[in-house]
Amino acid sequence: MKIIRKSRREAFGAVIFSEHPGFMAFVNDRFADFMRIPRADNLPSHCLMAPLDVHLSLTTRCNLYCRGCYALDSSTPPHDLDPDLAKAIIDNLAQLNVFTIALGGGEPFLYPHLFDLANYIRCQDMVPTITTNGVLISDELAARCRVFGNMHISLHHMGEMTGLQQAIARLHTHGIYPGLNLLLSVETISHLDTIFAWCARIKINKVLLLRFKLTNWNQPCAAMQISTEQERTLFPQLKALARKYELTPMIDCSLFPALAVHKLPEKHLRFQDVNGCQGGNMYMAVDVYGNYKPCSFWPEIFGTAQSLTQDEWINSPALNTFRKARPVPGCESCAYLQLCNGGCRLQQAQLCHLFP
Repeated sequence: MKIIRKSRREAFGAVIFSEHPGFMAFVNDRFADFMRIPRADNLPSHCLMAPLDVHLSLTTRCNLYCRGCYALDSSTPPHDLDPDLAKAIIDNLAQLNVFTIALGGGEPFLYPHLFDLANYIRCQDMVPTITTNGVLISDELAARCRVFGNMHISLHHMGEMTGLQQAIARLHTHGIYPGLNLLLSVETISHLDTIFAWCARIKINKVLLLRFKLTNWNQPCAAMQISTEQERTLFPQLKALARKYELTPMIDCSLFPALAVHKLPEKHLRFQDVNGCQGGNMYMAVDVYGNYKPCSFWPEIFGTAQSLTQDEWINSPALNTFRKARPVPGCESCAYLQLCNGGCRLQQAQLCHLFP
């Protein structure tokens, strides 16, 4: 299977991506010239030339319908992304020089064209990745999962651990070592030691913590959000757990203030690529109807992914409004404002009260 390696010129220099060994590097002009990455004209300074990663939703069907799901509207019939439309979108993303496409849902293993699309993405010189609840991964499907550059299996509550362990063992048989996406909610926050110990035992070495977010579909589950005090104590817990179990914890962009509140050196955060909202810049989401928006959680549709042009990506008034940081009162003088970029667009008011 072809290993994907790509680069793209940007105003600051270039972005260099490698699937194996896995890394993404932001380099200056001097290094970009040394690597003979072709220069380009009219490079925007306020955003990247195109997203680096696109989250592509394949279906609204799911076999679990977890409590508090941000993505699924139980009042509407299930819908799958048309495979021909999906390929047209993939073709366009390849033209824009996107690096990775993250396949999700719903549950992507319920999508009948999953592996066809994953292979098609590779043929277009991009890396397919996937996030799944893992329940449907049989021995046969596990063998086919080599097509994915990365796999992440989601854990929403403690009762899912036994089933996930079976799926992970099947993947390990075929040399695939997935990461864990852990939903950080009141149902999991008090079990972090148990979860990290379990990850170490079954050879999961990367844990991505995702803050529970409210969207149009899960408003009745607002009580699942962790408290301010729980966010304040998150970093010391993760630091201790990482050392204890020799794991790599990561956080999503909405949890940035949970680290910044501890006054960590900015250079360390930059080195670890820890930052706030990058929706509409590094990332973009596409729904099952082919519409794009800057973030999977954002309710507003900005256009159609099949027809998205570089000019629209750079100059769209709606995207530029979303990109611009809108800090709430008290944030303007924060030393981390540039990294935070104003905080999670859905959670700005809730996050900024972490700071004294």
